[in-house]
Amino acid sequence: MERWIWILIFPLCIIGLSGFADDPVCFEYPVKLIFETIESGKVLENVVLPFLSEYRSSGFSIRVDPSFHIDNGLVKKVEKDEHIVRPYEEFYIYEKTSPFLTLLLDLNGGPLRIHVEYFLKREYMQFHNTGGITNIPYSNVFPHLSLDPGYPYKAYGVLEFDGQYIVFGRCKLRWGEALYPVALSDVSPYYDNFTYHAQGSGVGYTFHLISLNATLTPEEWASQTSFVPPNADPGSPYTERVKTLVAHRLDFLISHNLRVGIGELTMVGGKYPDLYALNPFIIYHNNFNEGYTNTMGIVDFSWTPIKGLNFYGEFALDDLVVPLTETDVKPTAYAFNLGLRKTLSTSFGNFIFGGEIAVATEYVYNTFLPYLKFYNRVKYISTYPISHNLVDYPIGFAYGPDAGLISLRFMYFNEDTEIELEFFNLRKGSRDIYTPYGEQLEKVEKQFLGVSILAKWKRMEFSFIMVDGKWRTGMSWRLF
Repeated sequence: MERWIWILIFPLCIIGLSGFADDPVCFEYPVKLIFETIESGKVLENVVLPFLSEYRSSGFSIRVDPSFHIDNGLVKKVEKDEHIVRPYEEFYIYEKTSPFLTLLLDLNGGPLRIHVEYFLKREYMQFHNTGGITNIPYSNVFPHLSLDPGYPYKAYGVLEFDGQYIVFGRCKLRWGEALYPVALSDVSPYYDNFTYHAQGSGVGYTFHLISLNATLTPEEWASQTSFVPPNADPGSPYTERVKTLVAHRLDFLISHNLRVGIGELTMVGGKYPDLYALNPFIIYHNNFNEGYTNTMGIVDFSWTPIKGLNFYGEFALDDLVVPLTETDVKPTAYAFNLGLRKTLSTSFGNFIFGGEIAVATEYVYNTFLPYLKFYNRVKYISTYPISHNLVDYPIGFAYGPDAGLISLRFMYFNEDTEIELEFFNLRKGSRDIYTPYGEQLEKVEKQFLGVSILAKWKRMEFSFIMVDGKWRTGMSWRLF
């Protein structure tokens, strides 16, 4: 690394500015909240992320998180202008690596809060082609900086009033309590969205309007503009360059220890959504095979039968073939997860033991037209060499269709320490969201055995992951 890069970095390591800050909304469930909820024999009332956190004062703050890693084959090299990159093949390592430096701006005015994060994060190609050894954004080529120009990943406003709130801007989204959600997951770095949530007595309602990147490869564009799927309406094909996800759900708190939720995800592509698709109060509306929509129904639950023991599950139905009324052009497609968690309180800390199984069938999330597939496309731009890489993040299960996973998880925490240990077995078949719909493939399955450790102590963090003999380990620390 060039000397002047260290001259820039070293002062940041010894000078502090106004302490690090948290978000005005939560994007993950605090382990303490999960533990206390299950330990008391209850269930979480709101399982839609983000949800509100405590108010914070307006101001500017800075966060510095240098990290260094040793990689033995998990980080894959990325080719210039490579289309398409599958982030699950390296278990989302880039996405889980925090930025080196983040500038945070918070503005509060009555019920309105605004939160923006500008970061210095190493650009996509430089990170991958150097083995991801550090998050410090340097390059050996002048001007010796390697900055991801796609920021910010978090820039949103929050409006709160009378048991309701609105989040608008760019941030993560997630449904359900599962470690591996199958409907709306948070593996994407962000969604550009408008979210409304209302919480009543025993009933919660959520609506999302999400704009997705409509960039297509030449091959995808040719398919989108020429192919007419079976049973499509006379207006097909739809060729406007727009892709939108509309989602809404209802959650019912049946009792203090049982919650049931129903919801819907509708992908609208090639056409600007109208009120027919946007109507926030109609569930399961009849828009199947219209040529510009693809709908998925969701049911999930959480049940704590006794104090300290919780069961949860989620089922996403993409398509169901009814022999009397349908052909086998579109096969039945679904995904689900089931899990349990057991809490244990001791004099030296608290434990959560969990197990989960997740399954995604061969055709779930997929369909005939590129704009109607359930993925969130992010374009990463690199400056040296100049490259545009399209990375597709599954909206549902993190490993896409034709996959299954069994996970055992152990968590420990006290006031200063958090430790997570996970053992997992991943099965991945030959199909993904790029497989031509209906194409017959030879059944080929790969099995991956893995273990991961994440340990946090005060401001330091240690991580380790090993999958089939390939491993990666490292440390980071929040200087301020």
